Amino acid sequence: MRQIIRLIFLIIFTLLLSAPVFSDQQGKYITLETKNKQSFRIYVVGPLNANRGILLIHGWLGLNKGIEVLANSFARTGYRAMAIDIYNGEVATNSKDARKLMTSVNQSDANAKYSAALNRLKTPGRKLATIGWSYGGSQALYATLSAPDLVSATVSYYPYGEMISDKKTLAPMKGPMLIQAASQDFAFTPAMAQKYKVVIKNAGKKLEIHTYDAKHSFDKPKGNHYNKNAYEMADRSTYEFLNKYLR
Repeated sequence: MRQIIRLIFLIIFTLLLSAPVFSDQQGKYITLETKNKQSFRIYVVGPLNANRGILLIHGWLGLNKGIEVLANSFARTGYRAMAIDIYNGEVATNSKDARKLMTSVNQSDANAKYSAALNRLKTPGRKLATIGWSYGGSQALYATLSAPDLVSATVSYYPYGEMISDKKTLAPMKGPMLIQAASQDFAFTPAMAQKYKVVIKNAGKKLEIHTYDAKHSFDKPKGNHYNKNAYEMADRSTYEFLNKYLR
């Protein structure tokens, strides 16, 4: 009987040692600094000992509760997740304000923030990815290229904004990119998707584009363009892509 009890305790102890450390299970905001001492905030959540990390870039509305929810979702699957704020604490609630915030972003400053966040997110043995939605979808590649040696994969949902297309700029990119596109998107249209495939191919990089019969922001449950089927397929393929390249 004692041997059985001892065996049970040994199994429990082993499981506890191998379990992720969730000291940030609820998530919290912290402040980081760029190399130029520019402060910015991030929302961080997930196991401290995670072997996968992901940097989330918000859309044109800013770092709102919706992005926190997405970060929490990654954390629940074992990721150390960071959602970065490139709007200096401002959040828009309408398209007019969102456009004003988006166009006010200094790309060099944003790149410096991405680099600082990725360097904070890295730990020995941890594989990193970047992911963004809409405006953040185009910014995801900027984030990757801010610290290309640290990033193993890039995911972009229906990107809105300038996509990096210069061969020389793309050269340092190490990992593959996945674009989750919508066939009825006003921003990243099917024609643009085909052109971008050529751009990435000519740069010698790897790109997957998954296109769904949907509109921009198809994965937002509270949005006018929510498409449950497209959302579920894209969500599944995103995790499959990350599982493949963050091993």
